[in-house]
Amino acid sequence: MTVYGPDAEIERFRRTCLSFPEGSDPDADFDGWNGREAEIGVGAARREEGLGFPERAVVDVSNYREEEPGPGSWSFRFDTRHSFPERELDRIASSFPSLHFECECIGSLDEFMGFGWFNPPPRGEAFRQDLPVRPTHWEDGGCKREPAAEARHQLLIAGLIQAACSAPRGRLDS
Repeated sequence: MTVYGPDAEIERFRRTCLSFPEGSDPDADFDGWNGREAEIGVGAARREEGLGFPERAVVDVSNYREEEPGPGSWSFRFDTRHSFPERELDRIASSFPSLHFECECIGSLDEFMGFGWFNPPPRGEAFRQDLPVRPTHWEDGGCKREPAAEARHQLLIAGLIQAACSAPRGRLDS
């Protein structure tokens, strides 16, 4: 998942929608599954009580890893025990209307894949996870879109990053 938008809102999302259970080790490596346990969702961080989130919508994830934030963006990855947490992401997106959440997933047995946006930017496609895995998915680098659609998608992302870099104090207006 990559989150695009104002740096301050990305940081607020990180502070309020991620929580790590006691003993969750960021350097853990379990037979190649390196990552940590986490909770993601509205109400995940206990310290957010009273900040306008009336009820919790949280999913437990494993193998959580994150990348360093960039201007107007931040990426992290995780595995779920069941399906992709659409309900929780819908709640997060409605709580952070100035952020765009680019998500992708693939079924553990390649039975489906999903990609798209929660709070899509203009010309962005809404998230869906009912798509077939392309026969060449693993051979062509795991690209989820056809080449022309992927090129348009990359231009959209470049525009979001450019807007973040040129906005005063990291503001990004959609």
